[in-house]
Amino acid sequence: MSVTVARMTGLATVQDGGRPGFRADGVPLCGAMDLAALFLANELVRNPGDEAAIEWALAGGALRFDSPAVAAVAGAEVELTCNGAFVANNVALELDAGDELAIGGFVRGAYAYVAVRGGIAVPKALGSRSTYLAAGFGGLGGRRLRAGDVVPFGTAAEGKRRVSTTSPTPGERGVIRTVRAIEGPNAEAFTVSFREAFWRDEFTLSANSNRTGYRLERTAQQDHAARSAPSEPACVGAIQVPDGNGAIVLMADGPTVGGYPKIGVVAAVDIPALAQCVPGDRVRFELIAVDEAQRLLRTTRSLARPRARA
Repeated sequence: MSVTVARMTGLATVQDGGRPGFRADGVPLCGAMDLAALFLANELVRNPGDEAAIEWALAGGALRFDSPAVAAVAGAEVELTCNGAFVANNVALELDAGDELAIGGFVRGAYAYVAVRGGIAVPKALGSRSTYLAAGFGGLGGRRLRAGDVVPFGTAAEGKRRVSTTSPTPGERGVIRTVRAIEGPNAEAFTVSFREAFWRDEFTLSANSNRTGYRLERTAQQDHAARSAPSEPACVGAIQVPDGNGAIVLMADGPTVGGYPKIGVVAAVDIPALAQCVPGDRVRFELIAVDEAQRLLRTTRSLARPRARA
């Protein structure tokens, strides 16, 4: 059972819930940029929440199904058609062999997830099917998908059903996105005035952003008075400050170590919202306590536990 990439103008890779447990060996977490959207897409087709799907970004393309399937697209709001007719995002679609599911423009958001019942069945590498482009492993040959690729998926469970649900909506353009964060391990390396300005200021997402890190530019430059920090372990969501012009938030493929001082760490529950920002979007950080970030994460996980395969 497989799907063929009929057209590709965007950036698409195979991603799942990630590759935990290998950061000490220099391997990033990888996985979906927006885990909430991945879990939703999989829930719609009755897969485990962290099952492998196709992560699609930047621009459109089309998939031709070589066998009957149930698929769903969640995350970024995209112009979605099946055999030329518009269909809805966030809905499980029953597809026949030969059907073409096409993604047109991205209306809102940056990353869309195409889940197929049974999951994308590429081989696992270090316990995950996620693609790590920088090292060229995982996914389909360790690379982005391109036209002509044949992507296998698993055997679908019996009892197809159409599912409809609501999805967290990517932010409206022109609205400032508030991203919650805790104080970072190097906060004391910055002056009090710099820290106060940082948590008050507004940032704009730069076009120079990717799965490794989101670069944020400050509206008004501040004096960069931080003491240098030694290279030390880093995590997804770490807010590094290389200079007074802005910050870099480490994302799914972010390095496991880094030397720029870390003023904060984005709360895990807000990583999906940040991931769905597009260049030009405005962001402001809200400082919260560690116990509040943990409470938010526990609440989110209790509402979105992965469902066992039907």
